[in-house]
Amino acid sequence: AGGSDSEKYVMDISKKGGKLVWMINSRPVGNQSIDINAARQKALDFLKNSGFGDMKATYFQRHENSATFNFAALQNGVVLYPDLIKVTVALDNGEITGAETSGYLMSHRRRDLPAAGISREQAMAELNQRLQARGGNLVLIPLGSEEEKLAYEFQGRLGEDNYLIYVNALDGREENVLKLIESPDGTLTM
Repeated sequence: AGGSDSEKYVMDISKKGGKLVWMINSRPVGNQSIDINAARQKALDFLKNSGFGDMKATYFQRHENSATFNFAALQNGVVLYPDLIKVTVALDNGEITGAETSGYLMSHRRRDLPAAGISREQAMAELNQRLQARGGNLVLIPLGSEEEKLAYEFQGRLGEDNYLIYVNALDGREENVLKLIESPDGTLTM
C-alpha cells in the first residue's frame, strides 16, 4: 500500500486474524508542527481504529521529527506490560509512519488476574525509606519468557536518579527495579 514514490508503506499482516504485525513508511519527515500530546492521541486513535482495544500510553522516544510511543493493553484497569505495541508518528502532520505489534499479538489474552494480597500502602511500606515514591498502580509484568506477576508499580527518586520499582501485589516482594533515563527526547529504562 502507499502513495507516491517518496511515500511507500511496507507492512506484514498476520495470517491468522489479518492483524497488522508491523508497518513502516520511510518517507522524509518535515519540521515539527504538532506537539507530543497530539501525536500520542493520533497513535491512540490508530490503535482503536485498528481493533486493538483498551490501551495505555506508557513512554515515548523522539527521534528527529518523529516520536515512537509504547502502549500496553489494559484489563480491568491493570496495565498488561507483556501486551506491548509501539507506534511511530510523524510530527510534521501526525501521520502514523510505523507500528510494531508482535508483543501484543503473541501475548494478548484475557487473563485470570488474582486479587491483590496486600494493599498499595503495604507495598509502599516495603520500599527503601530513602526513596521518594509515588504511584502504585496495579500492573502485570513479565518475568522471564513465561512467567508474569501482578505488581504495584511505583516511581521513585533517590538522589538525582529516577526509578520504577515493582512490588509483588500478592506477597510484597520486590520483583524488579528499572532506572529511568529521561531527556527532552523521551524516557528509556535500564
